[in-house]
Amino acid sequence: MPLKYNEVYVESIIELPNVSKTELFSRAKLAIQKTFTSSKMGTSNYDSEAGICIINNFYDISDMTTLSALGSNPSTDQYYFNALLSIVVKDVIFFAV
Repeated sequence: MPLKYNEVYVESIIELPNVSKTELFSRAKLAIQKTFTSSKMGTSNYDSEAGICIINNFYDISDMTTLSALGSNPSTDQYYFNALLSIVVKDVIFFAV
């Protein structure tokens, strides 16, 4: 996985011709709301004017790590995975030369 500041970081630019910034923002917000509905430990921020959608979620993965790596004793430790997703939507402006 690509790293930036010692953290996994992925950046991608996707162009959707003939789709307005307003529509892209609406789609991004809906996708976030549908995808991250089960987490009770997350925050989301939306700025329609700037075209920014951000979600910061903590996932409790303790149930995936309940058995000790050295045996089958249940563990009472809790482990969390943090994911930050930022979506920035912009209008594409074409210039005729």
